[in-house]
Amino acid sequence: KILLIGRNDRFVERGSAGQTRPTIPEIIADVPEEDRDAVKILLDHQPFNLGAAEEAGVFLQLSGHTHNGQLLPFNLVVVMLFENSHGYSRRGQTHYWVSSGVGSWGARIRTTGRPEIVLIDLVPEG
Repeated sequence: KILLIGRNDRFVERGSAGQTRPTIPEIIADVPEEDRDAVKILLDHQPFNLGAAEEAGVFLQLSGHTHNGQLLPFNLVVVMLFENSHGYSRRGQTHYWVSSGVGSWGARIRTTGRPEIVLIDLVPEG
């Protein structure tokens, strides 16, 4: 079993559109008890507070937002802002992938953040 978890964007925490951003445990609380032990995959647009996924027992978090800096000097800034600004990382039993995405923001220019489409094969143990 796989439990796919999607979260509101982090900007919701700033009061956007009067919404609130539930925590991962709050989202999982709505899942039937018999499904809570499934492999958890979290879709979280911005890779902030990676420890929250680890604490919630998430197996894999998929994020984007950073565009891998896209161009100088932003590529230097995103490395300072994010624990993982691009690519693979791991904390405990939780795996993280931050994609630079296929598009851009602002000016339609990319010099350092190369577009990518990520293919992940999930293979059962054993």
